[in-house]
Amino acid sequence: REIDLTVKLIAGGGATDKNADFKIEPESIIVAGPIEAMDGLTSLSLGSIDLSKVTGTKVISMPITLQSQLENVSGITAANVTVTVSGLKTRTLQVENIILKNESSSYDVSVETKVCTVVIRGREEELELIDPSQIRIVVDMGEITTVGTYSVPAKVSLDTSDSVGVVGEYSVVVSISR
Repeated sequence: REIDLTVKLIAGGGATDKNADFKIEPESIIVAGPIEAMDGLTSLSLGSIDLSKVTGTKVISMPITLQSQLENVSGITAANVTVTVSGLKTRTLQVENIILKNESSSYDVSVETKVCTVVIRGREEELELIDPSQIRIVVDMGEITTVGTYSVPAKVSLDTSDSVGVVGEYSVVVSISR
């Protein structure tokens, strides 16, 4: 039986499914299996795509996985999903508001990154209203347990708008000493 491949778009970075289109290649695969395993099977979700990690157009390769009772007769093991976000603008801000959390009292922590370049996305008139001081960069130090210099993933938050969001992934360099 031929079944359609699908993905779920997760709103983020100021984009929603209203600002994004996607195309899956191939659009469908041929699947065989016992009647009870095939019953009601009309589509197969490849998973979710976080729109905060997509700027412009991005091609994402996603594995095609089936439960053990089903056979992928097509033999195609991955699909390319082309996602395009349109109708929104981006703005780059220099953000100094870097906050550490879960610091160990056993160590001295020095933030080496003084400024992060953060990209926000939304409608142009709303982007102009955002000030760098409205953005927080939070670094969780809970996993760092030894002396050294590390690039630590950071969560970037913009709390003043529902329609403007942060795009991309960020990290901050910290030094740990005793």
